[in-house]
Amino acid sequence: MNMPDGNVVALNQYLESQAKAEINWKAFEGTPAHEAMKQHRFETLLSDPDNISEALSFNGIKYPFNDCFLGKTEHERAALRKRINDFDDNLARQLAVLIITKDDAELGRILRVQAEQYFKKSIDEWVDDNWRDWV
Repeated sequence: MNMPDGNVVALNQYLESQAKAEINWKAFEGTPAHEAMKQHRFETLLSDPDNISEALSFNGIKYPFNDCFLGKTEHERAALRKRINDFDDNLARQLAVLIITKDDAELGRILRVQAEQYFKKSIDEWVDDNWRDWV
């Protein structure tokens, strides 16, 4: 009779704990507690003025296209820089029109969405690291 070595036992225990954690996560995801946790983190991030400044600046823009320069040729990087600059210029014109026309609702919506998109990854990572404490 072959007895499993310590590595096999440890691996099986690890896989079992991961399966249980996945089941628990699926039960937690989308619940009011999960939404409260995300909101808590969002409010915590917004309590720092530097975070707000970053999120609402052009650095906070999350482009609706892949803006990663890694692995791109010089020609592809130039085209991507142009696409980013065009997007930024268009957004600046759009914001200027909204300010001139005093469309506070749309201006506010754009800024809120930008902040939410900017913080989304940070919020998701924090929730992933801490959700077990909220169950």
